[in-house]
Amino acid sequence: MRKLISNSPKKIPTLISGLLATFALGLASQQTAKAQNYRYLEIGDSEYYGMPVYLDSQSVNPLDNNSYKYTTLVGLNNRESEVDAIVDCNDTSSLYLLEARYYDNNGNLEETEILNRQQQLNLNNPNYNANRTVCNELVQYVDIPARENVNYDRYYNPRFNFSVLYPPNLVSPQSPPQNNDGREFLSSDGSISMRVFGSNNALNQTLAEIYDEQSQETPSRQVTYRTRGEDWFVVSGYENGEVFYRKTYLRNGDFKTLIIRYNRALQPEFDPIVTEISQSFRG
Repeated sequence: MRKLISNSPKKIPTLISGLLATFALGLASQQTAKAQNYRYLEIGDSEYYGMPVYLDSQSVNPLDNNSYKYTTLVGLNNRESEVDAIVDCNDTSSLYLLEARYYDNNGNLEETEILNRQQQLNLNNPNYNANRTVCNELVQYVDIPARENVNYDRYYNPRFNFSVLYPPNLVSPQSPPQNNDGREFLSSDGSISMRVFGSNNALNQTLAEIYDEQSQETPSRQVTYRTRGEDWFVVSGYENGEVFYRKTYLRNGDFKTLIIRYNRALQPEFDPIVTEISQSFRG
């Protein structure tokens, strides 16, 4: 059995040392696909497990002073272990190890080890590659200005008689659909998507029914906020590693819906912009 470490910093056991040291073996080619096209980046193989090691691109979260927390893992369908770490993007040659988690054959959490130690990396270590990926690619989605410096244009839909503001310096309108029910707006790298559309209430559903549907949680969907008014509701949270925000009206027999999705790494800067967009949604 692996030894469970207490919260006080101690010498990392042989198993963890082997796990982290053998990340350097079998370094895979760096993937450069856009953020919306991948979640897990293969960064090498674990000699201990004989399985690939991945960087979870959607685990990246900003901290203070240009630092980011992220997670690497061994195994996808049959997860063996995960390691949380912090990189200071001013020095990608090291990282701070936070915690390791181990899973049994059924995918259930078996043990947790508190690491709390700094690790120096050489250029051949995939964790060095992970650091550079986090600092040079994953957190460089779009340059989000301060809320007061964001400019907006208004989109109006004549078919369903609604309008909403969108920031043209962050997202661009896509080609309109043939039925003219709404519009989609995307950032240049796909890290932000915004869709606004109307629909006829052909099934005679109530707002409460749609609200209950959208409030359901799944293993990949966590609802962190929900509220409902007389003819509208809002549901938001995390889904598949992204932040999602949905606002829906039911007026004059039609549903009018705004959906915004964006990478969690953008949340501190982009949340205030979401508030601005949501408050501008009229219909």
